[in-house]
This record gives sequence, C-alpha cells and structure tokens, in this order.
Amino acid sequence: MAKLSTIGARTSAIGSLLPTARRRAITDGLFGGNKRWLVLGSLAWALRAYQYAVAKEEHVVYTAELKPGETLVLARQAEKTGRRKRR
Repeated sequence: MAKLSTIGARTSAIGSLLPTARRRAITDGLFGGNKRWLVLGSLAWALRAYQYAVAKEEHVVYTAELKPGETLVLARQAEKTGRRKRR
C-alpha cells in the first residue's frame, strides 16, 4: 500500500495567537520600529522554527493500493508564468 504523508504542526490556544504575533512583528516591529513587537515576534518566529524542527507527527495525505505492474508517479508541476518573465 502506497502512502504519502506530511509533517503537521500541533495546534493550541497559544498556537492560534502566534500568526498574529509574527505578522505584527514584521509590520509594527521591523517596519514600524516598535522594539517590543520586534522582540515578541522574534520569539514567535523562533517557537515556530522549533516546532517545525521537532515535529514527528506524520499525516497521511493519500493512500492507494498498487496492484502488480502498476506504478505511482510523483511529479512537480511547472510554475505558472505571468505576462512577463521575471529577470
């Protein structure tokens, strides 16, 4: 049986506040010059990196049973280009 899986992040009450803290860190801290948000955002980004590094849970995304002679092909789709090519 073929299985594709991805590592998932855990969700919690604090986890729901972290995206807001990361966003405000960039807008208010980095661009706005507010040192408090810069420090809090740095901690939020560090926590996210830590959670990603230690995540061990895998979530099954696709399951299929292959019969003898069948193959499973994984391919990456080409990126869509806009009107102009970027340099």
